Amino acid sequence: MSIPAKRKAASPAPETPAPAVPKTKTPTPDPVSPPPVSPAAAGEASEPAENFTGAYWLQQGLPEPDETDSTLGSDIESSTASISSSILNYRTINGRTYHSDAVTNGEYWGPNDPKHLDALEIFAHATDLMIGGKLHFAPITKTSNIRSTLVQEWTFKPDHFDYVHIRFLNGAIPDWAELYKQAYRVCKPGGWIEHLDASAVPVSNDDSIAKGSALEQYGILFKEAGKRLGLTQTTAEDNLQENGLKAAGFVNLTVKEFKMPTSPWPQDQNLKDVGLFASTAVSGDIEGIVQYVCGNVMGWSQEEMAICTAHLRKELKDKSIHGYWRCKLVYAQKPLE
Repeated sequence: MSIPAKRKAASPAPETPAPAVPKTKTPTPDPVSPPPVSPAAAGEASEPAENFTGAYWLQQGLPEPDETDSTLGSDIESSTASISSSILNYRTINGRTYHSDAVTNGEYWGPNDPKHLDALEIFAHATDLMIGGKLHFAPITKTSNIRSTLVQEWTFKPDHFDYVHIRFLNGAIPDWAELYKQAYRVCKPGGWIEHLDASAVPVSNDDSIAKGSALEQYGILFKEAGKRLGLTQTTAEDNLQENGLKAAGFVNLTVKEFKMPTSPWPQDQNLKDVGLFASTAVSGDIEGIVQYVCGNVMGWSQEEMAICTAHLRKELKDKSIHGYWRCKLVYAQKPLE
């Protein structure tokens, strides 16, 4: 999934209210045992975290209105963007549209309707701030765009492109080794590949993402759903990019790591801005982000998802939670032959 082209932000839309809770629900499947949470590079606890079911959120009920930080809500509401989109022959799940099965093999989790594209537009600005406004880091003098159905064989000629650019396909690619192999084939000798991606698991260095919190569960649920679908959700923390590019034959690797805060909690002004826009993007369509993962993959009811997303939205405005998503950029060169 490519991020839309950057545009100037428009006037903000009001914060989405807590979703209405339906009166009926479907049974929640038994909990699964998730893999252990990655240890301490980012200050996480080394012991496995518990994967609560949707019924856990029914027991919690909707969160109390947050009156402790009203300024943050207005700050987040001050940054948004709009985008128009024509939705054609796509899948429809609970009123949200998704790419057709022919494009994604029916397994990609993100909607493609206008509401989600609005969120992606804001996320694109957060990314732009995070990487300092650079279009690329690889030492290129000219670029050629690649557009292809990434889950199918690429039809470009060998040694065709000077530059292959990949951004934020976390949770979308069933076989990264094959993707890098295809990229190597179409890249010219001496050409470059650049891949910026993330991990869906938010972490904190000070344990402020508490056990049992909605943000902790967000990461656990996405990891488990990725396992079930065969689509990794932890691209940036698994060394997948550098190992995959080396295995494909690329050389002269450079790795750059970034943090995308879950809210504008950092003291550093640039990171604060990144967190503001990231929080706005995720909060703007948190229902669309979790619906496929929690509903279609994990079997949650609409009621369970509604309560969980309300807690998520509240935590994404809490500056006492010092969370962030890991992001990693790797660029490398195809050897001269």
